[in-house]
Amino acid sequence: MKKLTTYLLAALALTAMVVSLGSCDRETTTPDPEVGTLVFEIMTAGVTPATRAGTPFYSVSLPSPVSTVTVYVFERNESGDFMWTRSIPLTEWSSAGTSYVYTVPEANMLPAGTYKFLAVGSGVITGYTLPTLDESLNYNNMTVTGTSTDTFDEIYAGSSDNVTITSEGARVGITMKRKVAGVMGYFVNVPVNQEGVKPTALRLTATTRNTGVNLTSDLGITPSAAVYNILDIDLTGLADNGTVFTGATIPGIVKLDNSQLQGHFVFPVEDVILELGLYNGTTELRTWEINNGDPMTLAANHLYTLGTKQLPGSTAGDPDSDDQKPDSGIDLMTDQQIMITVDTSWDDVTDLIIE
Repeated sequence: MKKLTTYLLAALALTAMVVSLGSCDRETTTPDPEVGTLVFEIMTAGVTPATRAGTPFYSVSLPSPVSTVTVYVFERNESGDFMWTRSIPLTEWSSAGTSYVYTVPEANMLPAGTYKFLAVGSGVITGYTLPTLDESLNYNNMTVTGTSTDTFDEIYAGSSDNVTITSEGARVGITMKRKVAGVMGYFVNVPVNQEGVKPTALRLTATTRNTGVNLTSDLGITPSAAVYNILDIDLTGLADNGTVFTGATIPGIVKLDNSQLQGHFVFPVEDVILELGLYNGTTELRTWEINNGDPMTLAANHLYTLGTKQLPGSTAGDPDSDDQKPDSGIDLMTDQQIMITVDTSWDDVTDLIIE
């Protein structure tokens, strides 16, 4: 299932031409009404103004603010390459907001030339590493990688077209989108007995992963061939009724009875095979294939959900959504299919099948 999200840019009193975003290489000269100024008009797509930090997440409604934003400036050289020349931290960005207009101080104005601008925003970063910022850094090589802790939050980025700066200044519009994918699992009636053995974990595993993403292409980088647990739900110590686990309480989350819920962010990855399994320690007790075991892509700014949960504080679905759906967890006692969806605040909604 796919949905198209419309993002509305807040009306501004200043009248100016906005440099539209995209990957094309057309050049745009954008004189600002206030001669000699450089103005950045930054917004985030798919972000609700609220407070949330870190993973995991527990619904497709992700109130995850961007609290830190930096604009990276790349100037075109004689060879036609865009090379890093400076960084502009937007220190006044509010973590409760989704848009910001920033005027570069006159003393910091860029010299005449042709530039690309890359805005990068995040919440609480605990696991990201940027490349070394020096004049050898090409725009096309602007990446982030994750540390071994894998406790990173969402990261957002957006680029301008080629912008020609003149003495009249320019206004540059940039929309930032998520550069990670999200995966969430919502399960009910997880069995407590598999041929006499009690499971200790419910895991969604991937056959491969990437440990970084290129912020200008949305492609994953630095692959790892090791099997990766995207979701790892601990079942040890949970109460049960003799047949199924009765579920774990999550502070601030309202969910179905006898349900297990978890979500995490991952870097984009292609040709990955997903599998859901019940485990006792590292011993596999039972597995379900996703998408008939066919390889699939986890794309940037896509949220893949196993089951349906639109809001963290309700099981009735989102009344403000055009497609309100009540909670629907995957019943592991009966279901042979798992649906993965992406909320309207993301680029796409994708349904997956588990068998």
